[in-house]
Amino acid sequence: MKKILLGGITAMFLLTGCSNETNSKELKMGEVFNSGKEHISYITTHDPKESKGDAPVEFVIVSKKGETKLYNVYEGEYTLGDFAKMKDRKIEDKALEADKKAFNAQKRELISSIKGQMESTEDELHELHKDAGDPLVENEIEETDAEYDELNQELIKTQKTHYEDPEFKKMKLVLYTGFAGYSEDETGEEMFVFKKSNNFSDYEEKEHDLTLIGSIDPVDVHEKRYAGLYSNRGRYIVTEVGDKVEKSIFDSKDDEYVDEVE
Repeated sequence: MKKILLGGITAMFLLTGCSNETNSKELKMGEVFNSGKEHISYITTHDPKESKGDAPVEFVIVSKKGETKLYNVYEGEYTLGDFAKMKDRKIEDKALEADKKAFNAQKRELISSIKGQMESTEDELHELHKDAGDPLVENEIEETDAEYDELNQELIKTQKTHYEDPEFKKMKLVLYTGFAGYSEDETGEEMFVFKKSNNFSDYEEKEHDLTLIGSIDPVDVHEKRYAGLYSNRGRYIVTEVGDKVEKSIFDSKDDEYVDEVE
């Protein structure tokens, strides 16, 4: 009796492993991101249909209710095939490790760059001081001193900046209609805008936008299936899907979670 009960429970978990959004005949990525259930998706730099398990992953996306957490996978350290062998908890753990590594690499590179600029500015000041007393040179010395101080403040700020775990942030979905060969209201392209902090360019949230122009129908990678959309920049966004999914399609202007239609 216990064996029968255990088998029933196992079967139930297998059946509910994928939500309705990822186990219906047609997959919509916007619907996945706005699901009440947490999902993991991936942005790869190669077509999963061609490279399958060897497609390098650039970002791991954890989504729920229209909000996403974006993890930067450092220098394509993991492939779609690597993640296909992992359970969700391990995927998030590995994505977090990779994101930290990417952050620290960015930080080191930026500190090195700022120090290089400061050295060049010091050399410039040294040469300028040889002609100190000339009104024009004095003015240039003042400007270069200010530039050096600004670089020094930037260095201090960068050195004090510490890694923070990604948090859920509201994403944006924009649909584009009116394309030749499509009906007037039919989606011809769609764009997702994801927000991510821990970017040194401005020390604030950075928006990552991805315009999708075509579908990626289900492809098998190890024991899992993935489907999604491909972009106009050589990027591919996919999520794990169930056996019922036959194809991926664009979201519709009638979908309540769509933010803008152009």
